[in-house]
Amino acid sequence: SLRWLHLAYVQADANVAIRLSQSIVSTNTTVRCIGLSGNPDIGDLGGVAMAKAITNSGLQHLDLRYTGLGKATVIAISEELSRNQTSLRSLNLSKNNIGDDGVKLIADALAVNTSLKTLSLSQCGITCEGAAYFSQKLPQMNSIEQLFMYRNKITQEGGRLLTKGLEYNMSLLEFGIERAHLISSRAPSVLYKDVMAHFLRANKIGRRILREDNIHTATWSKILEIASSADMIFYLISQKPDLIKSY
Repeated sequence: SLRWLHLAYVQADANVAIRLSQSIVSTNTTVRCIGLSGNPDIGDLGGVAMAKAITNSGLQHLDLRYTGLGKATVIAISEELSRNQTSLRSLNLSKNNIGDDGVKLIADALAVNTSLKTLSLSQCGITCEGAAYFSQKLPQMNSIEQLFMYRNKITQEGGRLLTKGLEYNMSLLEFGIERAHLISSRAPSVLYKDVMAHFLRANKIGRRILREDNIHTATWSKILEIASSADMIFYLISQKPDLIKSY
């Protein structure tokens, strides 16, 4: 049975995407991964059609890099993700005209979606405005684990805001963004990248525990097993003093 369908750089247009979407929606397909990258003629007409395919299907991975997508597709995809009736785990929208308005819609969707784990938004024309809004929604995102925003127009202020939002996000394990956007222009010695790395490491050792009201002694064995350094253990204790009381 067919599970992977890759049609990258084959000059596919909107009609191809529409027919593909119709096939997925109307049949009990076994396809789990679809790659359509490098087909800029797909456009919003095809993009909106593919958005319909991610709901109530077994589709788990969708690559729409450089497919000529715009606002209409972003709206459609965001609506489907918000409904939480999808098995989609990874989505690549890089090299499309997403912009700040589009990334805001996506941020709203991720705040309620519980399936998507990996999202790529590189080269999507996102500026500091979009980064600021996304950072506000980061604490509400409980599913996303990998996020890539390379080669956008985020600037150092955007990097600072994203780092601030990450402080309260406990699901992200990897955040791809230029190092130049993670250095303070006012204080070059301040590396937002180091701060971001700190929170990502804390997420990897399971700092979701900070949201739990009742901490059991047995939790310590798990923390000591996965904690990579003493500073991570100290961080957890500083944020949740009840960990000491439970030991």
